[in-house]
Amino acid sequence: MKRQLIALALGSLFALPAFANAEIDYPPQAATTVPAETVAQVRNELIAAQRAGNIVVNAETGEKANQLDPSAYPARSTLASKTRTEVLAELVQATRSGNIVANAETGKKVNQL
Repeated sequence: MKRQLIALALGSLFALPAFANAEIDYPPQAATTVPAETVAQVRNELIAAQRAGNIVVNAETGEKANQLDPSAYPARSTLASKTRTEVLAELVQATRSGNIVANAETGKKVNQL
């Protein structure tokens, strides 16, 4: 009998908040709406940040890629001024002269090996 009373008392204590929630009058909350971005918008922002070097590469210092190596991220105006043909011609010239990276770990170029 004592065990039943103790179990009933403990059960009532745990069930009490579930019943109390319906009786508590909470103040009405103002509806806050945040304009949701689409997946495409977020993807485009990420691509733009990667191209500009605005991605954190060192979490301890907060250093971004464009701060680590500014020459790798030229101003956007210089990128837009070259045609596809000019870029391909530069690639062919760099390949012929060995001025392309051969070892990504060390950063050594073909003409340095």
